[in-house]
Amino acid sequence: MRSRNRLVRDHEIGAVVPEEGHSIYAEALVVTDALGDTLGAEELMITHHVGGLVEFGYVGPDYSLETGGGEEDQGTTSSSNQCNDGTNPHDKDEKIDEDLRWWYNSDSRPFEVGASETLSALRQGGSNMANVTNVCGHGDNVSAGFSYQGTTDSLTEIDENANCGGGDTASEVSWGNLPGALSGRKTLAVECTNLGIERIGYDEIQESDVKFNKYEAVWTNNPTGSRCDDKYDVEAVMTHERGHSLGMGHVGDDDSHTSLTMNPFIRACKTAERTIGKGDWEGLERKY
Repeated sequence: MRSRNRLVRDHEIGAVVPEEGHSIYAEALVVTDALGDTLGAEELMITHHVGGLVEFGYVGPDYSLETGGGEEDQGTTSSSNQCNDGTNPHDKDEKIDEDLRWWYNSDSRPFEVGASETLSALRQGGSNMANVTNVCGHGDNVSAGFSYQGTTDSLTEIDENANCGGGDTASEVSWGNLPGALSGRKTLAVECTNLGIERIGYDEIQESDVKFNKYEAVWTNNPTGSRCDDKYDVEAVMTHERGHSLGMGHVGDDDSHTSLTMNPFIRACKTAERTIGKGDWEGLERKY
């Protein structure tokens, strides 16, 4: 039986089986309508080994309905928490070998955010992670980055059901349909990483797509304003997703590390994920 291109679903996320010698990592930030907090993230890893063996990772529900965002106020997290929480995100044994080149479909953005401000927020999100932007005085010791290539008419290979495609080698960012209120939960954003399997060392990240929910989430580039009203910060979410683009996993499976960018419990009107914490940069420095 041919395995390649078969769709595999795992709760709120899905992906097609890649060609032999490749893997796909899929991640979705899942939120509730009632609270506006993320329930956490759903993940799926599919590895298609040379010879035909297909292996699955992160199978099963990855979030708890009893958790979701902690008790912190909206806005920033205290710098003391960011500078002292050294809990490292899960290392997914993958990395980029050179700066990741990416394109953006600006025409797909929602009406509530401006074109230039949103592009700046998306670019800054990658810079925050790659350049170790922090409030703790820690220097940039990470040899990785993102290279913006311009706009594109293409959309990401992520469909309206949060399924990741097989990869087209072009890393793209766009907006569009993702699961929403009718499903009982809505997906805030999805990141899909396509990798080449290496026998020795880290697997090579060859492509990273990010898709934002255009219709079921409300977005802002000014989350600290007086009229945020349960809007999600483009830059904060993009910084988190760019951590996955660099091969970082999530930190913890509960809401006890919300000062770290790679926590999966992102709240509306919250900017803490824009600046990375001690655990985030230590995980990056071990990899890069």
